[in-house]
Amino acid sequence: MGWRRYNRLDRNLGHYYRPHRRPHPLRQQRMTGLEKRFQEFTKEADLDFKFTGNGTHWIGDKNPDFINRSGRVAVEVFHPSYKIKNFGSVDNYVRQRDAAFKSKGVKALFLSSEDMKEHDWKQKASKRLQEIMEKYSTESLGI
Repeated sequence: MGWRRYNRLDRNLGHYYRPHRRPHPLRQQRMTGLEKRFQEFTKEADLDFKFTGNGTHWIGDKNPDFINRSGRVAVEVFHPSYKIKNFGSVDNYVRQRDAAFKSKGVKALFLSSEDMKEHDWKQKASKRLQEIMEKYSTESLGI
């Protein structure tokens, strides 16, 4: 008998000709423990950042973990072992992501799990965020 060509209008086999639509894998991602800790910190410090690591906001072809409401400051929270495995080193990861964000006019802050293990990581992170925000505001004013 052999292979039979099906008519595209055959209603019983419509699923055969339609492309399969799978949801984007990032849209299903839940927050990691590090991301939860950073989100708690932003709520405590009354910072205006929202979680976008689930694929809701893209900057070029990159998806930052957090972004402020103005969309000009991104925060990446990560564990070094994954970045070493995928990028060769943490420095390569930071360099590539920072260049991608800068090309779109976005400043980035990178926090590793090692940074977040320190007892004063919240003060250091808020200071670094404040510096980035001040730098952004002075650049937007042309100062």
